[in-house]
Amino acid sequence: MSAIGGKAQGLIRLRDEFGLPVPAFLVVPFSDVILNFEKTRLVLVKAIESYFTTGKEAPLTKVIEKVLTDLELDQEALGKVNSEIKQNSWSKVSFRTSAIVEDGPVASFAGQYESFLDIEYSEEALIEHALACFESMLSLRVLSYARERGIRDFDLGGSFIVQEMFYGNSSGVLFTENGSGALAIASVDSWRNTVVEGSDSKEHAVPRDQLENKSISRNLRKLCKLSLELEAKLGYPLDIEWAIANGQVMFLQMRPITVRNLSYELDWDSSNISENYPGVTLPLTYSVIRELYAGVYMSFLRLLGTPEHLLRADEAQFRNMLGYLNGNVYYRITNWYELLKFLPGRANQQFFEAMLNPVTKKGERAKNRKSMDLKSILAILNFLWLINRSESKSKQFREMFAKKISFFKSYQVEYVNAAELLAASKKVKAELLSDWAIPILNDVKLMVFHGMLKKYFFNSEDQTEYLAFLQGLTDRASLKPLEQLAQVGGVIAKALNDEQVKTIDDLRKTSSWYKVTAAADGYVTAFGSRTPGELKLESIRLTDDLSDVLEMALKAHESTFTSNAGSRNNTAKQKLAWPKSVPFYQRPLLRWVANNTRKAIDWRERFRFNRAQTFDLSRTLYDAVGNILTAEGFLKTSRDIYWLTEQEVDEIVNAHAWNLDAKPVVAQRKKLFASYDKAKMGLGIKGAGSIAGAHLNPVLSTDGTDGFAGRGVAPGVLTAKVVVCTEFDASVDVRGKILVVHHIDPGWTLLFTQAAGIVAERGNALSHAAIIAREIGIPAVVAAVGATTILNTGDIITIDGTLGSITRESH
Repeated sequence: MSAIGGKAQGLIRLRDEFGLPVPAFLVVPFSDVILNFEKTRLVLVKAIESYFTTGKEAPLTKVIEKVLTDLELDQEALGKVNSEIKQNSWSKVSFRTSAIVEDGPVASFAGQYESFLDIEYSEEALIEHALACFESMLSLRVLSYARERGIRDFDLGGSFIVQEMFYGNSSGVLFTENGSGALAIASVDSWRNTVVEGSDSKEHAVPRDQLENKSISRNLRKLCKLSLELEAKLGYPLDIEWAIANGQVMFLQMRPITVRNLSYELDWDSSNISENYPGVTLPLTYSVIRELYAGVYMSFLRLLGTPEHLLRADEAQFRNMLGYLNGNVYYRITNWYELLKFLPGRANQQFFEAMLNPVTKKGERAKNRKSMDLKSILAILNFLWLINRSESKSKQFREMFAKKISFFKSYQVEYVNAAELLAASKKVKAELLSDWAIPILNDVKLMVFHGMLKKYFFNSEDQTEYLAFLQGLTDRASLKPLEQLAQVGGVIAKALNDEQVKTIDDLRKTSSWYKVTAAADGYVTAFGSRTPGELKLESIRLTDDLSDVLEMALKAHESTFTSNAGSRNNTAKQKLAWPKSVPFYQRPLLRWVANNTRKAIDWRERFRFNRAQTFDLSRTLYDAVGNILTAEGFLKTSRDIYWLTEQEVDEIVNAHAWNLDAKPVVAQRKKLFASYDKAKMGLGIKGAGSIAGAHLNPVLSTDGTDGFAGRGVAPGVLTAKVVVCTEFDASVDVRGKILVVHHIDPGWTLLFTQAAGIVAERGNALSHAAIIAREIGIPAVVAAVGATTILNTGDIITIDGTLGSITRESH
């Protein structure tokens, strides 16, 4: 480092080497104006090095005080400096300390040395601040900073800078690299750069490839471009202090960034997605759904007319819609908030939070990407037109889906080779899910109308009227699997009575058995895809064991589910009582919003089952590939295929793998995932560090729920015994009891035909479980954290499906 110090050297290079705008300045080496400087320096260095070794401040302070007391300035040298400044006619100046040891590879000393701004220039001020700048190099703040960073060879020296004041309209600090491939700018609307003092400032992160982004001012864009050009010439990232006045950009100082900011934060949330992917999910499923989520949301935005260049610019966001933490699937929630910025309208963030109910809410809406120009108006009109057309588009999708699923089911997988099976699995995704933009459109419609319902009509804590307006679906597609299961149970009950036998096993030997199997086969053909964990490829179909289906069917028939069929059919026809808080002139609007909400829920339930059918088809194809890999000796069992990723399976089948034997990889993953099964994961997770996923911490909810309670999602008050199920068990008898579970995916709702009430640790009012509970008329409480550990099978509790309260009556 030059004897004048890093700050002074930087200013000289900015002005003379790079020709950048810098306020006029003069560099004055301390060695030029302090008499006997070298002798003084050696005395001080000896005392400083002793302090670095011993850590004792008192001896050091004593030496510094004596040196400063005895210090003499060279008046002749100062006179020459004074003459030059007066010749330049500087009336107001700043004095800055420039030390030799600052801006080094170990420590930057940023903010450690004193600067004195807006000083009325005089010869007395020159003398005063020359001494003050030298003294600032000897402050305990500076020396303790050096000692803490392990500096032992302290090269005392440097200069002070006299600089003509530049009064900017704005000023601040710019880092040409913030660790995320962007420039970081902190600014204040003042010439006084209080950013370096730690005061509040405006923060901007400008990606390097978005320097033309109009969200920042023209002057800041100019500053960014000049700063990056400077960085390119120097070959390292920079910390730049700047000011701007009337379009004129000024560089006040620069230094290299010595501390790399390699830490980053990621936020994940499983409040909603755990309904579909509860607990540990195996690698094949995750690798498939990660690609699906990226693809379908980009397809949806193309449907909205989003320009392709914007989609490409945010491709990384789409590829990271999910997270895979200790084998558990999460939404990377920050990317979902980013997705909202593509949607026209100002209330989307509120509507999103009302629908998904994430653990941590942002509290204020995300700004829209687009200003209200003609393009924005057209985008809004197109969005509204698509929302209005969503039902007709959904009908078209249903017809298309039925044809394609029928075609793919015709594959005779036992007679097809592995390469073609994999090609078929990709074709399933490409053809069946390429049009999945329509179900996403319906989800957005539901988000908007449900958000309007909550925001404008039912925003109080009392959920009674709100839940009533969600109830009463028309198509009732979600109930059809349950109803047909109960009908199979009716066939079984009649057969038992006709044959005068007691058990289903006894029926196998009778002439009525064919009627039972025909009824069961009809259920399997129509709803075999509905199974616990139906969106996990590794899940075993419930219908693979017909005895489980028959037992559940009989219990469903013998439960109140069958006797309540008539009342369920009348639910949609019931006349709703108008909320007292809604004026009569708003009732037509409320009816319209509520009807559209319920229609969107109806379609969402249909699409949920379509998705289950698609995954079941993929499961069939991967099962067949697993059989082939096992026969070749590359897997130990056919089901081990689910421990590989989609890419790994493809590499083996299509000869891209360096080792075709996958058994060691599978064994290693099984051992690792065994620890994941024991890990308790929170609904919200934050990761922060140089690899964020390696440093995970749970996020506490901000919804204000305390104590043992949850969220009421299906009205009714019930006192009954508890049955706690942590894993799906088709043989469990929950007739007349309250089923208490960690999570409920759509396949679990087959037990709802028996249960009298539901308590779940996860979920919300639009969860599949909540919808089913409302439609079949049983109370349900969700988001009851800890329910499966607090309650025990046999406990008697009272639940209120409106208030969300849970009261234990007895053990």
